[in-house]
Amino acid sequence: MKKLITILSLLLTLYIPNLWAMCECDMWVGSTTEAGLVELATDEETVTGASDAVVCTPGNITAKMAAPGAIGGTTPAAGAFTTLAVTQNFQPTKGSDVASAGAMTLGNGNLFDITGTTTINTIVSKGIGTIVVLEFDGALQLTHSADLFLPTAGNITTAAGDIAALYEYASGDWRCFNYMRADGTVLSGVAAITSGSITGITDLAIADGGTGAGTAADAFTALKQNATGAATGVVELATNAETAAFTDESRAVTPEGLGYAMAGLLAYGVQWDEDLSSPTLTRTGALAGLAAAASPGNAALPIHAAMRRCILSDAGVVQYYLGATDSTKKEDGVTASVLDGTDGQVMVEIPKFAYKYSYDATTNVHSWSISSVLFPGYEWHPAFYKDGAWVDHRYIGAYEGVGYDDGTSAYVDCQNDKTDNWAGGAIDVANDKLGSVSGFAPMMDETRAKFRAVALNRGVGYRQQDFYLTSAVQLLYLVEYASFYSQDVIGMGRTELTGGTWVKDSYIGVTGKSNGNGNATANIGGNTNDAYMSYRGIENFYGNIYKWVDGINIGMAATHDGGADQAVFTDSGESWPVDAFIGMTIVNTSDSDATGTITDNDGTTITVAGGMTGGDNDFDDGDIINISNIPWVSNTETDFADDTYASYTLLKDTGGSGLTLHNANGYQTTLEQTKAGFLPSAVGGSSNEYITDYYYQNPGCRVAFFGGTATGQGVSAGVFFWALDTASGADYVSITGRLCF
Repeated sequence: MKKLITILSLLLTLYIPNLWAMCECDMWVGSTTEAGLVELATDEETVTGASDAVVCTPGNITAKMAAPGAIGGTTPAAGAFTTLAVTQNFQPTKGSDVASAGAMTLGNGNLFDITGTTTINTIVSKGIGTIVVLEFDGALQLTHSADLFLPTAGNITTAAGDIAALYEYASGDWRCFNYMRADGTVLSGVAAITSGSITGITDLAIADGGTGAGTAADAFTALKQNATGAATGVVELATNAETAAFTDESRAVTPEGLGYAMAGLLAYGVQWDEDLSSPTLTRTGALAGLAAAASPGNAALPIHAAMRRCILSDAGVVQYYLGATDSTKKEDGVTASVLDGTDGQVMVEIPKFAYKYSYDATTNVHSWSISSVLFPGYEWHPAFYKDGAWVDHRYIGAYEGVGYDDGTSAYVDCQNDKTDNWAGGAIDVANDKLGSVSGFAPMMDETRAKFRAVALNRGVGYRQQDFYLTSAVQLLYLVEYASFYSQDVIGMGRTELTGGTWVKDSYIGVTGKSNGNGNATANIGGNTNDAYMSYRGIENFYGNIYKWVDGINIGMAATHDGGADQAVFTDSGESWPVDAFIGMTIVNTSDSDATGTITDNDGTTITVAGGMTGGDNDFDDGDIINISNIPWVSNTETDFADDTYASYTLLKDTGGSGLTLHNANGYQTTLEQTKAGFLPSAVGGSSNEYITDYYYQNPGCRVAFFGGTATGQGVSAGVFFWALDTASGADYVSITGRLCF
């Protein structure tokens, strides 16, 4: 083995020099296709790029990249590299903290914490275009100058956490383009609004774009100017009252204010102080200053002037209008009209109008106002929301209701001996109809329910006189005459007859006595068969015969089914409005009329916390209770029914509380504070004081009739007379109905 190793060593000594010499003579040229031995380039050869027979090392490449103008072998032309596409996040370098100095030098990087408190006057150049962000660790001064240009053109005192962003505009010329305070406030001299105050420009003059004020109120005062056609900038808005006064010349008007002002010009109404016994009211709005207790005429009453008689088909379509001063003629005043029902029903058309009601509890003043336009604060009168939809007109019979006998296909005179009038001796509620025609004794001596049935038989949309339409006519009258005393300002009408009977042309006056008056208001009083009254074409709106009024029920009744000896009243078949009746009196009519005050109502259970008095002091199975003198209303004729509140709405006052009407008879003195209707809250007046008309009531479930009769009423009758004291089963010769649409 030793001999073998000696021989190998000898061979290597002899042949390696010759091998290296052979490599230098036969070295392969470096290329992408050669394999074997290649020669490495020196740094100089790599930088100059003159040889293509050697290959580079990583170190050679570093030398090449470091050489000026080395990329591509030539120096690039100016502007050759103007766009840099950055496809990753741009992350400026965080440099070392820098101590503040008068001429501060920043190290490598772009983001710096500045320590110390020395004033900074300049920053040493880092190269034009350099952007730096400085965060200050404490308080120091940045001095504004041409070399350190600051946002406010003034010095800035820093605070810990403040951040400034700057760029080098020219060599050593730095511009601060953003400064953010750590506490969120702005630099002095920059506007800010905090809690209604304007700060930062309090000493910047208006001429320079400031306000010269430190609060919003002071700034507004300083900036506002009179509102003129040439004014620009800040103007003050007028209040509604200032607009309506039409005297201010320095403020601008809002659309709402204009509406209030126009309401003052175009709306018209009345006010009534309920503490005064006089039935005369004060005019307001467009009628302010005009005399009360008399009509100001059609020229001042655009809504009233549009009321007119017409012929209405059973389909509810106007066939033609009647003469303004003579209903026996058509509107042209020449052509004869037909008033016996052949052409249709004789009705009075009433246009939709808006109204506004208010009550001032400090002065006890009621105010009513009407308008043909829906001004701010006004609403359409509910009489025109009929059967779930708004309508442009309502129609009320020009005459009291006349019966149409389907069995004989003819209108009939109804009177005390009704068996001589209806075919078969009785009314046929399934087929007979209610009409509004001239020349007949009105239908009478039937229940409200029967009048309702024959009114509905006239056609879809027809009904008998309803509460909301009655209320609308009452309001129109009151605004026109500014007096509750209708029997004084219009006349007694047919309310003074004596010595007669309830037959045609005795107490019962035939329809059509007002035909010669047309749409006008008229009156003949006294104890004469010629007596009648008409309000704007509505003949005998009061007097002659009482009129049933539908769409209003008084009181409620129910049967207790919650066990014996109970302090609470329950009825599983009922569903009362939650919280209704609180504070009202409940009467147990099955238990010696025991009474109690309702303290709670959850919709199915009525609680009388203090117990009942006057009987067994409890509720037993089958006991009948009622809550009296509460009005329920509806304006959907298919919901009209007696002795129920289902599908009816509890009438409420302006505060949202359910009404309880007065529980005694008498001449009315005050009214409930409700937007819809004129219902009494107290009695004790007389026929020429306060409201001047009488009010009747009774406990329990009651129906309503209205207006007064030819005899026995006299001065107690009128536009505001109410009888809310009659049971639903009543049928009297002194009560009729009136067709409406």
